[in-house]
Amino acid sequence: MQRDPSILEFIFKSIKQKTIDELLDLNKSLYKISLKEMIIGFNRIKGISPDQLNSLPIDFIKNEYKNNLITEQDLKNGGLSDEKLKEIFGNNKTDDSSIKTSTDEPSTQILNDPPIPPRPIIIDRILKNDVSLNEIQNALNQGEISDIDLININFNEYIIDRVKNYEPQTPYMPKVEELPRLREGATDIYFLGLPGTGKSTMLASLLTYMNRNGMMRRTMDNPHGTKYLNQLIAGFIDGFLPDSTPKELINYIPIDLKNPFKQSAYHKLNLIDIAGEKFKAIANQGASELKKYKDYLANKNRKCLIFLLDYYEQTKFGKINFQDQNLQDIFAFLLDFGILQNTEMIYLIVTKADRFPTQEKFQFTKEYIDNNYLNFLNRLIEERSKYDYVIKALPFSIGATKLVYLLEDNNPRTNTNLEDYPSRLVNQIIEDSGLSNKGWF
Repeated sequence: MQRDPSILEFIFKSIKQKTIDELLDLNKSLYKISLKEMIIGFNRIKGISPDQLNSLPIDFIKNEYKNNLITEQDLKNGGLSDEKLKEIFGNNKTDDSSIKTSTDEPSTQILNDPPIPPRPIIIDRILKNDVSLNEIQNALNQGEISDIDLININFNEYIIDRVKNYEPQTPYMPKVEELPRLREGATDIYFLGLPGTGKSTMLASLLTYMNRNGMMRRTMDNPHGTKYLNQLIAGFIDGFLPDSTPKELINYIPIDLKNPFKQSAYHKLNLIDIAGEKFKAIANQGASELKKYKDYLANKNRKCLIFLLDYYEQTKFGKINFQDQNLQDIFAFLLDFGILQNTEMIYLIVTKADRFPTQEKFQFTKEYIDNNYLNFLNRLIEERSKYDYVIKALPFSIGATKLVYLLEDNNPRTNTNLEDYPSRLVNQIIEDSGLSNKGWF
């Protein structure tokens, strides 16, 4: 295999910061960087420091010498201590004729390519998107794969570091009996969607945006919600996305949202995360179980319902139909719960807007819903004549993700999705709070 000079340059730019284990991994990887290469460097980039060289296992250095991959003079030039030189070579003097010295600039060429070891199976699974973040993390920790193996399939060093530090972000949902009552006099904002639509991810993005821009005042009305709030923000700042469907139905986060257009004005919000896919399971448990949740959610607060629709390409008819049917079921439950009585706003939010085939995000969002979710939309329009709420379509995106649960760019300065879409949604909520003209889009 002809090794890619650009990858080699990438490796050597950070070689002085690598740990001993990482240097040993470089030697075992597909690029099989020898000890001599580590010392010499690449393309005028200096190699490892004497401290790094002296920290390498003595058996590793001996093995490199035994296989004629390095000379005693190379080790001396690299700064190997006299003590270690003595341990490797004893007191025998090296024949001066065998010493090759050079005052030339570091070579721009790497030694002859070694035999290519077989590629680990997990690399093929990564390429097929058939592996979890935990599996990759374990493979790295156990030496099954190295950083270089991931670099070879277009992982950068920043992503690799985050894979190593990944911690699963499981949405926290307590039992309904443990929850305090919803705050009165607030706006209840329901987040509803099926697994995979990014409901908890959007909530994490929204909360992180509010927190970053000084728009959120915390309250202690629900300690479970505060715990969930902290979990979502901490994970999202590091670019880790919520990873699993919760076992319980509800958690709610009480916050006061600062109005950016009115000084010292705040909106009391109850952000209610509903595991929509759990409605049917609860219904199957009997009328008493269903009534428990119905009673908990019953209040006179004004309400905003946010339905998340996962964006699928037009060929995914089966997935689109499945989502349409389930959204109708969720809406039917909300009707039965009496939630529509005080509902003033319904937002249909299509996620993954970064994948839309056009830059006209808002127009495409409406057309996408009209073309694929007509049954669900018609039901909302029919009930609107009775309950008089606003229906609007909005796009949303957090930008590109990798391995499902990892945000590729978690810096809002370079990933403008983290500012643009949450700010539009927040401003829309504030604006619609006083709307009297209610229409579709």
